[in-house]
Amino acid sequence: ALGWEGPTTPPVAVPWSRMEIRVALLGLAALVSSAGAQTTVMVGQSISAAVTAASAGDTLHLASGTHTSCDITALGGTKNVTIIGLGAAVIDCQDQTSHFVAETGAFLRLENMHLTKGSAIDGGAISVSGAGTRVQLVGVTVSASAATG
Repeated sequence: ALGWEGPTTPPVAVPWSRMEIRVALLGLAALVSSAGAQTTVMVGQSISAAVTAASAGDTLHLASGTHTSCDITALGGTKNVTIIGLGAAVIDCQDQTSHFVAETGAFLRLENMHLTKGSAIDGGAISVSGAGTRVQLVGVTVSASAATG
């Protein structure tokens, strides 16, 4: 007889070949690797320098604490950067300048941080200008910031 002689449940036919599974895994690996670099900015380091060095799709993590690096420009075109605060991340511009400047075509996503004491003609906390510029705020609070012009 040609019956099943193994465990009580016969094996289930898999609808994909090994080649199809390999191709699917390679596609998933390519998707994950294209997600962009992850960089942590420690208190005392320049957030602006990290944004300038970032490539489209990169994510910057701000260490918990008070950062005084301000006037952070997200240039237009292909600049697409996410900045995420870790723990109690605060950016304090000490009434000297704005926190962020997003220009033509930039996409800037800010998450989980507190912006305080920003002061500039075009916007105390965030200045946005130019066609196609987008700024997305998630869990961001702003205090004691003012546009002066």
